[in-house]
Amino acid sequence: AFLYAKLYKVKFIWWEPGRTKKMGLIRKLLEPIFKLMLKRSNAYITYSTFAKNYLIKKYRIDENKIFVAQNTLVNEGKISPVTMGLLSKQYDLKDKLVITYIGAIEKRKKIEILFRSLHNFESKEYILFLIGDGKDIQYYKEVSNKHNLNCIYIGKKNIEDSNYYLALSDVTV
Repeated sequence: AFLYAKLYKVKFIWWEPGRTKKMGLIRKLLEPIFKLMLKRSNAYITYSTFAKNYLIKKYRIDENKIFVAQNTLVNEGKISPVTMGLLSKQYDLKDKLVITYIGAIEKRKKIEILFRSLHNFESKEYILFLIGDGKDIQYYKEVSNKHNLNCIYIGKKNIEDSNYYLALSDVTV
């Protein structure tokens, strides 16, 4: 892809997850090539601020060329219509606005802001699925119960199972 982009004068975007482990032998041998490709990329997309900082510190990449795509998921799974129908029926989703939050259930994620925004849907029935786990899950359960919010705590799910909730969603946070 890199050679094609350079031959045909097409922009090349580097996707960087960031490195946390030591490089293996093959990666060490190929590092000069990776470095050349990195330096000559037109823009960069990363999973996290950690990866952005990695590019800036290790390769001195201009931070204005780096875009952070927070909380990305790779969604390549097949969605079963039968399972979709069962979930829709189980949670009585007909005519409801379906909102899904996927992530850590922790105060640092400021889920209370999402809770406050639910008051804007007073005229429309909604359901909020919270997928994930964390040290503050009990706190958020108490807050949502206290304010009579229509929240369903799904717990930790793998990506394949999360895909069903994403597919049912009108809004994803």
